[in-house]
Amino acid sequence: MKIHTLPQAWFDVFNAIQQIIKDRPVYLIGGVLRDQLLGRDCRDMDFALVRDADKAGRAVADALGGKFFLLDKERGTARVLAEVDALGRVVLDFANLRGGDLDADLAARDFSVNAIAVELGHWDDIIDPLKGQEDIRAKVLRFCSPTSFTDDPVRVLRAVRFANEFGFTIEKDTESALISAVPFLKEISIERQRDELFLMLEGEHVSRSIRHLHKYGIVKVFLPELMPLVGFNQSAQHEYDAWEHTLAVVDYCQQLLALFVDNEIHRSIHAQLKKAHEELIIFQEPLRKYFQHQLNPFRPLRTQFLFAALYHDVGKPASGVVDQDGRIIFVDHEGKGARMAGERATALALSRNEVKFIRDVIQSHMLIHPIAKAEKILPREAIYTYFLKSGAAGVADILFSLADLLATYEDRMEPKRWQQGISACRMMLDGWFNHYNEWVNPPLLLNGADLQVEFQLTPGPKIGNLLSKLKEAQAVGLVTTQEEAYKYLRELLMEK
Repeated sequence: MKIHTLPQAWFDVFNAIQQIIKDRPVYLIGGVLRDQLLGRDCRDMDFALVRDADKAGRAVADALGGKFFLLDKERGTARVLAEVDALGRVVLDFANLRGGDLDADLAARDFSVNAIAVELGHWDDIIDPLKGQEDIRAKVLRFCSPTSFTDDPVRVLRAVRFANEFGFTIEKDTESALISAVPFLKEISIERQRDELFLMLEGEHVSRSIRHLHKYGIVKVFLPELMPLVGFNQSAQHEYDAWEHTLAVVDYCQQLLALFVDNEIHRSIHAQLKKAHEELIIFQEPLRKYFQHQLNPFRPLRTQFLFAALYHDVGKPASGVVDQDGRIIFVDHEGKGARMAGERATALALSRNEVKFIRDVIQSHMLIHPIAKAEKILPREAIYTYFLKSGAAGVADILFSLADLLATYEDRMEPKRWQQGISACRMMLDGWFNHYNEWVNPPLLLNGADLQVEFQLTPGPKIGNLLSKLKEAQAVGLVTTQEEAYKYLRELLMEK
């Protein structure tokens, strides 16, 4: 293993840690060593010490000018988030050795590929008692012991994440032990389960990870409201049942993030999405900045976006009815789905802002489709109304609409319908990014005090309603000056 291939900036960090912690060895363990063999970059480092890891983490945070988080006081685990020149934001986790020494700690870890260590400063002496390097080369995920999953059932989720992220095969005995331990997930804190799920959503091949969660019976225990989607038939235009449609949407949303946010174009991305990217590429930089915004320091916005994609149709099984023509329609499935997803997001201890974003994306995910199909449309009115209902989440829904549309029709997609979808997205993105202060949220030309003086009104809902109508009139271009604003409102009042 060539640990020396890490950027020099990392060794500067390691040297700084050694200068701070001089009285005991510090071990670099697990992920970074695994990723070195896999040829992957790593921004997260795990360190183990014989004692006082939390105090060491706090001292490192102070030295690097980073933020300190105590993760588990009882186990003495801590996290440091820091900005490092040439590396950007890094995550440094500190923990006490389990069992009091390194051998016991490695034996108690989850998988052999993570039970590898090296002492800082002793870079050529790789410690690998469970032959994790051999399993990495063979692309096999193997538990460290038969009790690995029952010792810590969250490893059930971690196994799925690692297998899909690294393209590993789960070894037969390990897979059997995993399945047997699924019921014990309920014994683990919801925060730890949530963190594993959101790491999956941040990784590669998200839809494949979700498939494996279902295969092993984890969805039924962990995300049970998704189960009614499996095998649930949708309306005739849908290519798939609700479950397969959902997984396709998640996959296409991830491909759109790769195109617009990561600037990655590869053969596995659907040709229709590449076409959409070509036509909407002028919005790539603002979309990248939009998705860089974080509602939580530990979870990027893309993970909440993909969670919303996973839950976008969860309300369908409870809202399907047959209309007078014998067709299946889903009455307010987006509203029901938003509530159900919000409840699950809250149960997962997501922040209030994260829950709101997820709910807003799902609540608004059907808004753009009728706009795209309309024969005639007033662009400014459509833009204002769309964002009035969706808010900032509407930007995410613009990309989502393309994934949803493609997953609905797949190869039966008519070129005209796809072009309608792209054109509607272009119009909405132009409104949000290029004309926000004119068409989306124009500053009011008058305020409540102005209305009270001019029209002898008393404070109350009537003034609020008039100001709402004025804002819409400004957004669609009917009113551009204060004089026109007074005239417009006077005419409204006269009509009543």
